[in-house]
Amino acid sequence: MKKRVLVILLALCVALAALPLSGVLALAATSGDFEYRVLSETDKTCEITGYTGAATELEIPATLDGYTVVSIGGQAFLGCASLTSVDIPDSVTSIGSYAFASCTSLKNVTIPNGITSIERRTFADCSSLTNITLPDSVKAIWAEAFAGCTALANITLSDNVKIIQESAFYNTAYYNNSTNWGNGVLYIENHCIAAQRDITGMYAIKAGTKTIADKAFYGCNQLNGIVIPDSTTCIGSYAFWECEMLTSIVLPTNSLEIGKEICLDTAYYNDDNNWENGVLYIGNHCIYAKRNISGAYTVKPGTKSIAAGAFSNCYSLTAITLPESVMCISDSAFSEGDLTIYGYAGSYAETYAAENDIPFAAIISVTDEASGVVLNGAAETIPANASLQVNCLDTAENRITYDITLTQNGNPVQPTGEVTVKIPVPETMNGDLCRVYRAEADGTYTDMNAVYQNGYMVFTTDHFSRYILQAAPRVEKDRSQVRFTAENGDIADA
Repeated sequence: MKKRVLVILLALCVALAALPLSGVLALAATSGDFEYRVLSETDKTCEITGYTGAATELEIPATLDGYTVVSIGGQAFLGCASLTSVDIPDSVTSIGSYAFASCTSLKNVTIPNGITSIERRTFADCSSLTNITLPDSVKAIWAEAFAGCTALANITLSDNVKIIQESAFYNTAYYNNSTNWGNGVLYIENHCIAAQRDITGMYAIKAGTKTIADKAFYGCNQLNGIVIPDSTTCIGSYAFWECEMLTSIVLPTNSLEIGKEICLDTAYYNDDNNWENGVLYIGNHCIYAKRNISGAYTVKPGTKSIAAGAFSNCYSLTAITLPESVMCISDSAFSEGDLTIYGYAGSYAETYAAENDIPFAAIISVTDEASGVVLNGAAETIPANASLQVNCLDTAENRITYDITLTQNGNPVQPTGEVTVKIPVPETMNGDLCRVYRAEADGTYTDMNAVYQNGYMVFTTDHFSRYILQAAPRVEKDRSQVRFTAENGDIADA
């Protein structure tokens, strides 16, 4: 048995020796005090994987043995207690997790422009580090990146940062300095980092804030409301998680990146009145879908953003139709679901589908030239060769009544699923104060919950009939069933 094992080992050694160089690129090499591995023979690039020296002031070389240093690997300088300063060359574009963690004497580090993220615990527990300036290229700071840097008092971040994970600056001099906490909330320049758990009542995020960090308000059990300014472009995952008393959330009207489960287990989340057919919206942002949602789903017209993981694990969902208003789809919005995205050709929805390898189907658009009414829908919801016929039945100062019909070969037909309708709003009407109602067979009128967008009232329907464009103030109550008043013909509560 021993002979057979020996023969196999010898054969393996011979096989390894015969491999071409490209087959052993992962093997470590050394150059002076540096350990590295070749990333590409073609591009002549390498990654530093370790350091055995005892230098205090270290200038990392841009090349090792003819290979350009483009990366510093995870844990490469972990625990190098002698280092007091490190100069990283401009050739480096990535720095791994724990790369400089526990370098307890490190006071100064130069991070080149080209680094796009500071990984998990990259500089954690560098207890002598006093200042850090991150270049404009950095877009993400991952969990505990600078946690435990107890001397770190000055931090410079650019507006380009989009992601700041939880505890990125926990237990730093900056974090522990009470004068940096305004009304119980910590900001670093234009980024909201964390809130003290005893914050109460309503809180308005500071104007000009670009980013709200992951878990920034997590567990603030006495927080009743949050108002986020239009300057904010990114809300981190779990930002308002388990804020049990949180009943009011005001998000910007513009599109923004929204992390996972930003308000899970809050009073807002648990209020069934805030869910529309199994989907939670906050303003014009789609936040969550219940995991038992099934079939095809049309995102509400006017929606600007879809949150990370919003439709993830919706295994019974077969199709998603996105309105043209959608400008941002955050990470993993449709992960673990077997579906097709329906959107407009050339739109962000098509780009997102291609980038994430999701089947995409273009939406068909049909327009009635005389009235300007537009019908948009997936191919299977609009009968082949169908045309839109719109008759204006009545025009008043504050009301227009349309008879909208879909015809195929001259015969009226109905769509086979939900479609989107856009009715133009005359210049004499204020679109923000308009509503659209559908006349039902029983004499009632259903509020279509239309959204004013780019000169149109936009809504979804699966049935055509008479539709009334009504200029009237919006009211904060259920108006799903309405009627006409005998006095003036206007629509009133039933």
